[in-house]
Amino acid sequence: MDSPEKVPEQTETSGAEDGFNLFMIVVSFLNAFALYVAVTGSGYGPAYLMIFSLFGLFVSHIVVLIWACQVEARLWPVFKYSLMINGIVFIAMGFAMNGPAAQAENDTTGGEAANTISASIDSVNYMHDWSVKYKLTDLRSNQAIGGSIVSFLAGPGGKNCCISLPKQWQAGMKVKVDWQEADKTHTKPDKYQRELEIPLYQQPGDLYVLFHPGQEVELVVSRVEPGYPAWPGKIKKDAMDACIERLSEKECKRNLPKYLSNSQEQIAADFRRYCQPENIKPDGDSMGWDKKGCAEMREYCIKEMGVDKRMCEINYEED
Repeated sequence: MDSPEKVPEQTETSGAEDGFNLFMIVVSFLNAFALYVAVTGSGYGPAYLMIFSLFGLFVSHIVVLIWACQVEARLWPVFKYSLMINGIVFIAMGFAMNGPAAQAENDTTGGEAANTISASIDSVNYMHDWSVKYKLTDLRSNQAIGGSIVSFLAGPGGKNCCISLPKQWQAGMKVKVDWQEADKTHTKPDKYQRELEIPLYQQPGDLYVLFHPGQEVELVVSRVEPGYPAWPGKIKKDAMDACIERLSEKECKRNLPKYLSNSQEQIAADFRRYCQPENIKPDGDSMGWDKKGCAEMREYCIKEMGVDKRMCEINYEED
């Protein structure tokens, strides 16, 4: 009895090879297109390119593994094709990160950064009778970029970060100022708002928000502060000198603290207030000054602090 004719395995092998070769051709074309996009900068982003190429590599490896299990005798061509695909993918990735498309994007971003500066925001209050609490918004991005509480005749010095300014002034750059005013006892219920264009400047510098009497607000871009010769604001002097030029010194200082914050004079004044008989706490009370603590502070004030020694006495009377 004749045995059945054995079908050669080469037919199945050839079919698998043909299918794999066709797939390799498709993946190679896809990666070649990805490489072309990376080199010419045709508008597809490097991130999409890498995802596209890596997906092709992943699928090709799955096919390689399946085919290698079926055709063990022909592993070398499998690895050869796999290495070729790897090489194309990583070349495409390299060009995507460093090719003309990416370089053009970097040049654009770098060019914008090279033509702008990050300027601090500062403020000056020219009013002797009202303090100001304000917020500043950049209308180009509608983002809050600064704000502060500016006391009577205070500033500059409370710098905030930041606003991006072009090195060459451009028309149409606007900010919005929202503020309220307060004296020592109450805050006005009125809320004020102004939209102001950033004024012409020859050199970029910090942006100053200046508050004048009568709810007038001024913007200044400057590398120097008020009081310096190159200051471009409409009032050339600092806030205190400008006030004394209009009013008496006594009136200008009426709402100001008698001593500078944290000065030795201020420390002595605080000590005298805490150690008045009605304010002294029982000995050992951790919530305030007791008699022993007041006596030690008096000795320290007399021996170590550079103030008028009369200011170290509890019964010292302020002028």
